Amino acid sequence: DSLQIVGLEASPLNYVVGNDFSRISNQVSLNDPDDDIVDRVVVSISEGYDRSIDRLSLEGFDRITSTWNDNRGVLELTGDNSLEEYTQALRSVRYSNAAVERDEVPRTLSIQAFNGDIASEVVSRPIVLISNEPPVVSDFTVEVNSNVPYKFALSTFKEHYDDPDNAPTADQPAEIRITALPTNGVLIHRNDTLRQSQLDNAPGGYVISASDIGDSLLTYVPASDFVGPDELRWNAYDGAEVAETDASIAITVRESLVISLVQDSVVACAGRNDTLEVTLVSGQANVEYEWSCDGGCEFVSGVNQPTAVITPTRATRYIISVTDPVSGLQAQDTVAVVIDDCPSVAPSIPSGFTPDGDRTNDEWVITNALPPLTVEVFDRYGNSLYRSEDYQNDWDGTYEGKLLPVGTYYYIVSNPEGEIYKGAISILR
Repeated sequence: DSLQIVGLEASPLNYVVGNDFSRISNQVSLNDPDDDIVDRVVVSISEGYDRSIDRLSLEGFDRITSTWNDNRGVLELTGDNSLEEYTQALRSVRYSNAAVERDEVPRTLSIQAFNGDIASEVVSRPIVLISNEPPVVSDFTVEVNSNVPYKFALSTFKEHYDDPDNAPTADQPAEIRITALPTNGVLIHRNDTLRQSQLDNAPGGYVISASDIGDSLLTYVPASDFVGPDELRWNAYDGAEVAETDASIAITVRESLVISLVQDSVVACAGRNDTLEVTLVSGQANVEYEWSCDGGCEFVSGVNQPTAVITPTRATRYIISVTDPVSGLQAQDTVAVVIDDCPSVAPSIPSGFTPDGDRTNDEWVITNALPPLTVEVFDRYGNSLYRSEDYQNDWDGTYEGKLLPVGTYYYIVSNPEGEIYKGAISILR
């Protein structure tokens, strides 16, 4: 037969002595691939029934008639209705017990469904009477990034869950209940976007097992490009009871950190200055920049700025990392730098500089040159005052550690291609 009852919890139905009732299941369902109609469901206390204290009941379903047989401990649900209607009815069936003290009598709850002559197999669940203190849940806040899904962690719920007697489930909730959905985003459980109707049909809230939370199967997705506050509400089940009051999860959706490169590839001339630039598309203004590369980095300036000046000598990949120091968000992108055979261009050689210690124009800086440069400086008598075969723009107008007098000096500059440049350089102060 194809009519089946599925999803009935194998764990005991823990009934807290002194409570009004407990619903017999949050997850039971009816399934029949051949027919959508059921005409009768029988719920019974098949073992351990005591007519003086045990009772099953159903309220609020006009199209399903419920009849309680006090002598047999049987609740019969009748009327032609859909599988979905009977599923919701079963999840709403209440077990109550009038005992004033907990007893050790083993009880068994059994369910069987019928459609004409077709009957499902009987499924069962133990009933255990317990003493219990309900858990307490508290409000908490999460921060998420716009257009980025946020996966809830079980540890976050545990931090805001307290069970005074740590029972029946120890150290964590048995289930999380979602009691109100967010308004500026959606909540996704196991790839299913939750709907209000699912909460309406789930007494006490939509049920999510602790293991599902632990497996990161509950996700909040903010509405596209939304930035601002959102909220959902939650409760927790300790294996016997939910908290008396649910709690809020306040969600702050902030701008994501998004960057954009002005150029994602650069064709550069070996040894000549070129510029890499990144712009901040969204995010906080006080971000930190860091340029690096896969090897052979030649930075002139701007390693920690949105614009970096480089002097590449070989093809490589430059990397920009942008970090928000407050949120810890990071964005990264890369620029491919390719070296081209560029026509020779004369280096830019200043005709003077002012080595006076004011940190402005204190070194003789040659730009747009093919390294390594060989540089030699002479006085007017032809005496060599400075020489470097790999000039690093660091001559500060000194000879043997002493500043040279103001005046005119002469240089010879050559590059690896054998090109030679001669001229005069003035030291000014």
